[in-house]
Amino acid sequence: MELNASCKHILTALSEDQYFDEQTFKQLVNVSILSILKTSTKPLSEQIQEMISNNTTPLVPTTFDQKAVQSAIVYLLLEASKHDMAAIELTHLLEDHFVNRQRLNYLSQEYETYKKDIRECVLKQKTFSFPEIVQLDWRLDYVLKTSELKQVHEPVYTLRFKCKDGQEATISCNAEQLQDLHSKIRDATKQVERTFEQM
Repeated sequence: MELNASCKHILTALSEDQYFDEQTFKQLVNVSILSILKTSTKPLSEQIQEMISNNTTPLVPTTFDQKAVQSAIVYLLLEASKHDMAAIELTHLLEDHFVNRQRLNYLSQEYETYKKDIRECVLKQKTFSFPEIVQLDWRLDYVLKTSELKQVHEPVYTLRFKCKDGQEATISCNAEQLQDLHSKIRDATKQVERTFEQM
C-alpha cells in the first residue's frame, strides 16, 4: 500500500504533540471511524460517541485544514481495510511516520476493532448486487381463448417475485417456458456451487 505525500505529511504531524494533543488525536481517529461507519449496524462505544458529541470546537489547529486531516485518516483506514491489512502490518507501514509509539498503537487498535465493519462498508460501496428474492407466489390459469385467438386451451403460469427491498416482478409463461426457466435456474445454481468449491 502506497501513501501519497500529503497523507504522509499529515500522519507525521498527527504523531507530534506540538500540533495535536493526545485527546485531539484520539478524537480525530474516532470521528474518522464514525464517518466511515455511519451506515454500519455496529454501534461505536458510548465513550467514543460521548467524546464526539461533546466536541464543539474545531479539532485541528489553524495551521491544518480539518477536512484534509480527517480525509488522510479515512483514506488510511479505507486503504488498509481494502488491502485486508492486519493491525501489525498497519503498524509497520506507519512506523516511519509516527514518532509517538503510543498513538500508533492506538490507531492500530482502533483499526483492528472496526476493521471488519470498515471492510463491509467498502464492499457495500464497491459491490453490485441484484435485488434479493424473498418470496415467490404462483398461480396456474387455464386459458380457453384470447382476444386474438378463438381457442387456445393452454395452461398459463403466473409467477410473482417479491424482493427484499419491496420491489415486485410478475411474469406469465406457458409450461414449456416455465420448464426452460427452471432448468436455467438449476444450471446457475450448479455453477455458483462449482465456483465456491474452487475458492
